[in-house]
Amino acid sequence: MNSANISPILSLGHNIIQLQGIDNKQLSEDIIENKHISLDHNYEETVLPDTVESKKLRNMIHDEIMKINKYFKPFDWWAHILEPGQSTMYHSHEKHGYRDGIAWVYYVTYPENSGDTVLIVDALKRKLQLPIKPLVGNLLLFPTHVPHLVKRNVSEETRISVSGNHFPDNEKLDEFFKEIYEGRSNYFYYVGAYNN
Repeated sequence: MNSANISPILSLGHNIIQLQGIDNKQLSEDIIENKHISLDHNYEETVLPDTVESKKLRNMIHDEIMKINKYFKPFDWWAHILEPGQSTMYHSHEKHGYRDGIAWVYYVTYPENSGDTVLIVDALKRKLQLPIKPLVGNLLLFPTHVPHLVKRNVSEETRISVSGNHFPDNEKLDEFFKEIYEGRSNYFYYVGAYNN
């Protein structure tokens, strides 16, 4: 058999980037101090406070996503606090009216056994699961349409992350796709190559 003729049936990407220069201890204190300001989504999601460290983090994440395609636009972000015994249910970050985007998670704290992130893809009558072991300072990027969950926190400590989404700027879609077709964007590495 000629292995040069083998090609993938399914192609979706994720990336893990170690970010430097964030004071995670200060960021976790800022988040815990504001944990009473919850969002409407889920019990474990709270507002990301507007602090020096959170601004620095958002800017660094935005810079990384601009490397994929400079016509991405931040959509939302929040803090995710997982207390002992809690988990996060199966969900995706798709948004009506937006093309496939990039979801992201930044790990502020990760006590051992406090909940791995699991990316899940239904394909070929199988549910393919990719567990991601968090590491403090890591930024996980993946397609917004990929379902995922967070396993139960079986530690005795709190796990803190920051999550969000970037989507193609709807007002600059021509420029967005020009970046791809002229070879300056690796967008399809993340979202997969298919016709929509």
